[in-house]
Formats: sequence, C-alpha cells, structure tokens
Amino acid sequence: MSRATAMCPLRLDQPCNLCHPDAMIGPQDCPTVAMVMTDPLLRDELNELKRQQAALDASRAAERHAARKAAISTHYNAI
Repeated sequence: MSRATAMCPLRLDQPCNLCHPDAMIGPQDCPTVAMVMTDPLLRDELNELKRQQAALDASRAAERHAARKAAISTHYNAI
C-alpha cells in the first residue's frame, strides 16, 4: 500500500525529498521549513511567491482554454 507524498511548502509544487539531513519524515520535521514558517518576513515572502505562482498558473490555464476553444471553433467551421 502506498503512502501519499508530502509536498514541500517551500519549493512550490514539488514533493518533499528530505533534502535536509534532519528531516526524517517530511516537511513537518524539517528545520528549514520551521525557520521559514516562524519568521514573519520569510513567511510573507513565501506567501507572495505563492500568490505570483497562482496568478501565473491561472493565466496559463486561461491561455490553454482559449487555444482549445479556438481549435474547436476552427474544426467546426471547416466542416
């Protein structure tokens, strides 16, 4: 039976790969994650990066949707 992979809260959209030698089970015991989450300035910077990434992801999704819609329209117009 497989376990769910913990995601790294610092490296957006990447699984925890236990990159810190003191992290034995995942982000919950990672000293780097703890340092970022307890420092207000670092946590704010991380949150800003996450907001920027979310906006970029939304923009890319909208572009893909528009491209699919145009392709479908072109296909049906050719029929």
